[in-house]
Amino acid sequence: MSLADVLYSTLLKTPLGTQLSHVYPYNHRPHQMCALVAAVNEAIERFPSGTLAEVGCFRGHTSVFLATHVAAVAPGRAYKYNAYDTFSGFVTEDVSYEIEDRKLDTKRSDFSGFRRNDIRWVQENVDRNASATIPISLHAANASTHDFAELEAPIFMLIDVDLYKPTLNVLERLWERMQPGALIVLDDCTLGPDGKPALSDLFSGGHAALLFFAEPRGIPIEYVADKLAIIRR
Repeated sequence: MSLADVLYSTLLKTPLGTQLSHVYPYNHRPHQMCALVAAVNEAIERFPSGTLAEVGCFRGHTSVFLATHVAAVAPGRAYKYNAYDTFSGFVTEDVSYEIEDRKLDTKRSDFSGFRRNDIRWVQENVDRNASATIPISLHAANASTHDFAELEAPIFMLIDVDLYKPTLNVLERLWERMQPGALIVLDDCTLGPDGKPALSDLFSGGHAALLFFAEPRGIPIEYVADKLAIIRR
């Protein structure tokens, strides 16, 4: 291996590596990103202004992507994007509910992901792309208990918090405050081979919360792109 090869391989393992080699940054596959864009398009075609929200933004990559899309297709219109996360992984009480109340056959260490995060890192990502996006505001919050009082009636919302308690709290807090015709997209809502909801997977808590919320209210659920579910206000 030449000196140049050694240097290149070494640099790939540093923060400079993202400038040298492409790494797909999204937690959604391309066809799922397309489904999110289609949902956002439906919202902005219906509403000439308003707030979009994402609960469970992790590093903010999808937030920046969707906020860039809105800025590109609706220039000059008054939209803004609010993104929420704990920025420190799952909350202990929410994990306990999955194991003790939902009786998932899993262990606490299975929920150890998403801890390597910091709101400062996400803010840097947002700031770096600000010239191409609609305004993005970050909020460090526990979605299981947060009241979302600062969030104006959203026209689009992506819920990607994976677990039962935070998902249910978001739905109960915000559904009635959303504008008629607004959309909510929920991640990790999959169907089994029989076409019925798959509720035993590690991150199926959000799906279970959606069913608990939507079915008694007669809210239709549309399943798209293998793991996304859409409900409309």
